[in-house]
Amino acid sequence: MRHNIGYKLLSLLIAIMVWAYVDQYTDQGRHTLRVTRDLMLPITMRNLGSGLVITSRPKIVKVTLEGPKEYVDTITAEPDSVTANVFLNRRGEGHHRLPVIAKLPEGYTGLVSTTPYPAQVVVSIEKMAQKWFRVETDFTAPSPVGFRFSAPEIAPGKVIVKGQAAQLKKVRRVVVTVDPSAYESDSINAVLPIKAVDAAGEQVAGVELSVERVRVRLELERAPVSKVVFVTPNITGRPPFPHKVLGVEVSPQSVTLNGRPERLMEISTVSTVPLALHSHTKTFSQRVRLIAPSGTSLASGGSATITVTIGAAEAEPDESP
Repeated sequence: MRHNIGYKLLSLLIAIMVWAYVDQYTDQGRHTLRVTRDLMLPITMRNLGSGLVITSRPKIVKVTLEGPKEYVDTITAEPDSVTANVFLNRRGEGHHRLPVIAKLPEGYTGLVSTTPYPAQVVVSIEKMAQKWFRVETDFTAPSPVGFRFSAPEIAPGKVIVKGQAAQLKKVRRVVVTVDPSAYESDSINAVLPIKAVDAAGEQVAGVELSVERVRVRLELERAPVSKVVFVTPNITGRPPFPHKVLGVEVSPQSVTLNGRPERLMEISTVSTVPLALHSHTKTFSQRVRLIAPSGTSLASGGSATITVTIGAAEAEPDESP
């Protein structure tokens, strides 16, 4: 019995030694087997100086990883953990050939090597151009029939657009888009995004705005209707004797009034301010202001020209014998 126990213990010891040897060999092989893997990575530009813009650069670079298979496989399983960087170090205007530096996740430096292809890239830099633009409003739909949008209040009303000169030249307007259907009330008070657009209304890429959003305030108000009415000259007094008025003309003879329908129905004429004749002895023309009736406004022009023709009174015939 004891003899059997001794053999069993010896067998166990030999088995453990064999397992340890095989494990050591396998582990050693795992770490000594070297492989290469390629990653296509975006290039990150770092340390660009203030007031400068990159006008030309490659966006993708191939990075080859080389090292123990276990490490390389772990890294390539999460490719976003590797970055490809170009350090501009505040270089100025011009064309610069700079190295691409790949950075590994923490703990792998010295265990896995990185080789970018190409090893260097050319980066073009120029001064950033800028221009002020007034913010304009674009509506996604017209106002309802019989109504109109009031003049919008936009804050800030002007913004700076920055970018490379070629892109900045494409910018024609800076707009804030308002969708009236998104609001239930007759007033809008909202903070909305803005964008720089070209002549076709398409957003211009590669430019920056000094602010991303503006506050827009506006009202939906009843739109006035219009009516054409006659101009009536308001003549007061008469010329000194023996002169008299031979004729009165006014130009224009009619004007357009804006107002609510119920108010315009009551109006057929618009008067001028009074024009006195007591000091006139010959024909003359004078421009005078028009008086819009209450609750209305003149569509265009606020004055008219009155021409008064004045002549001498004819002497009455002598009927004495």
